[in-house]
Amino acid sequence: MDVFSNAFGIHERALGVRSQRMEVLARNIANADTPNFKAQDVDFKAMLKEAKADYISSTHEKHFAGI
Repeated sequence: MDVFSNAFGIHERALGVRSQRMEVLARNIANADTPNFKAQDVDFKAMLKEAKADYISSTHEKHFAGI
């Protein structure tokens, strides 16, 4: 299993975030006609940036820092 987590890395997490966003958007559509309903959204960029910190790290001080 470790081989797959290293091979796919952040892509697995990105797919999960996209799936979560689709669920939120589906709820927005389903409740669009509900009085006083406020649509929600998932900040994909912020969640991806947070996930990058887990997967991307430099191995040497002269390497570029992760975003």
